[in-house]
Amino acid sequence: MVIDDAVAEDPEAARAERELWLYLPFTDQELTDTTLSSEEVVRMVERGYPALATSAMADFYQSAREHLSTSPPLTISVREKYPTTWPTTNTAMDGYWGQATDAEKALHPPDHQVDSTDDFAWLDMSGRLLVKPCGSPNDSLMVLSSYPTADVNLTVHLAYGTIDDMSNPSMWLLYSKMGFHVADIREHSMFHVDVFPQRIDRKTVPGGEATLFRAGTLPTQLRRHWQEYAFKIISCSEAKVLLVVGGIAAKAYMTYIQENEIEHTVLWTFGKKRFEQEIPLAWLQFEAGKIRRLAFAIPHPEAFSRNRASVLTDIQRKFAFRERIFDYCLVQLFGKIHLPCFLSTTGYAYQLSTGSILEMSPFRNFDAKKNDTLSDHFRRPTLDTASLDKTLERTSRIDEKQPKAILKVRAANNVKPSDALTYYQRDDVKRKFTGCIATYILMTSKALGGKASSISKAG
Repeated sequence: MVIDDAVAEDPEAARAERELWLYLPFTDQELTDTTLSSEEVVRMVERGYPALATSAMADFYQSAREHLSTSPPLTISVREKYPTTWPTTNTAMDGYWGQATDAEKALHPPDHQVDSTDDFAWLDMSGRLLVKPCGSPNDSLMVLSSYPTADVNLTVHLAYGTIDDMSNPSMWLLYSKMGFHVADIREHSMFHVDVFPQRIDRKTVPGGEATLFRAGTLPTQLRRHWQEYAFKIISCSEAKVLLVVGGIAAKAYMTYIQENEIEHTVLWTFGKKRFEQEIPLAWLQFEAGKIRRLAFAIPHPEAFSRNRASVLTDIQRKFAFRERIFDYCLVQLFGKIHLPCFLSTTGYAYQLSTGSILEMSPFRNFDAKKNDTLSDHFRRPTLDTASLDKTLERTSRIDEKQPKAILKVRAANNVKPSDALTYYQRDDVKRKFTGCIATYILMTSKALGGKASSISKAG
């Protein structure tokens, strides 16, 4: 079981992590209650970390919210089934991306032929497998993550993809948590960049994923090129709030701060650094004596998924705490909590293939005669019926008769598989998913047995 990217390889650090989380200054209810208000989350986090509750921080949060009102409006790039290039995302980013991909091509001699004896034969460096950032440097919120996957089971946009890939489970979880998975929640866009945008199948990495960014694993020039690109993007970003997702991104951000000699303060989870590879809770970046940016370290969505459980242990408490930090960040910027405890608990039923999310309380309180609140939820295709079946089996406080009644409601209201593709032609569905409609059509076709992938016909 993964503790954290930073400590997974170090048994002593992992033990220290477990022991210290016994002294977490928050109750289990505070950590896992899906009904906690935005104000309660703020009070909870600032009780544990007074450094986030100073007058200087209050001024910073106010400036971040004022900046948000000037951020570009939310746009979702239009995907194609057979792309031959990347979709446009933002005028500035289109320019940066064009320069970066042109420079990347120069690192690959045109007459070079990769064979099985090459040190990097495991890495497919095809240009079409580069994944483009989304959003604008003018956005108030920025996300820095690690690298995109080359696993064909985890994306339908293998070629010429963008980082906001709703067919990738980890990205879908991350974007859903922030309210950017659909077009009708957020008004303004978000800036999202990978440290290394080349698709990688981690199962093929020599020495395993832990060695990925060590010297010699990736081609040195290629790694440096994309690191310099990521650092340039971070520097030009106006973002007030930065979410650093996963250990690889955290290490890259720490390198960025050190190499650029940026004035900053580190906030440690337990007040001080305890072991060499520990990832901070947050960084306060300063400029001319004032807070320029607040960056929070967030576990990778996959780490949340691995450690999600209905029975609380110290591991679950640790991840629930990290999600409360995530909640705190979103509340301070957007003013309202969104999907509390979504990543770290079993309090929600969701389906990637249709983008649906519903708290478990309507299932627990279901009564076909008195409060049928599920009919509307089920008026969509269900391409994986086993998912809900298993969820109901392991959900506590559900009467043994309820699952049969709930499944009966699903059967009566579900869009039949034969009509699933037609569902995405509805105007209300198009408005909800906008540019991602092609993503959901490809996922549906794949689930129905078709060969669905956005690999370019020309590539």
